Amino acid sequence: MHQTSSRYIKGKNYELLLARKLVNYGFFVVRAPASGRRGKKLRYVDVIAIKSGRVLLFEVRYFKKLVTIYIPKNVYEKLRRARDVTGGEAYFALYIGELKEWRFIPIDKVQEQTDKYVKITIDMLRSGYKVTDIVYGRVK
Repeated sequence: MHQTSSRYIKGKNYELLLARKLVNYGFFVVRAPASGRRGKKLRYVDVIAIKSGRVLLFEVRYFKKLVTIYIPKNVYEKLRRARDVTGGEAYFALYIGELKEWRFIPIDKVQEQTDKYVKITIDMLRSGYKVTDIVYGRVK
């Protein structure tokens, strides 16, 4: 029996929170098993949502405060590859604790990259899309 880290449990809980929210909007939703653990080699994304032929792909993260976020480049590449293969829409789904809200950043909006990380600025988060923007297709 292996120990489950609190970080994994928190990530899983926010993946499930997003999945339930999308189901409530009529999407068929799959949360990838072990997406952040054993799924590293298989390149799973965290959550996939489908409705009327529209495919949404999400990498989910929780942050306590509204801060600049650095996401490992391999996570970005995994999401980009899933988008390229499926033709779907790819987002970083970021739950910001102090706002008590989700912010969705399209993968194409993430431009500042280093060899190891992609950067999502506070301004990007403030102007990020909300759940209703995503589910009703109000993304530009």
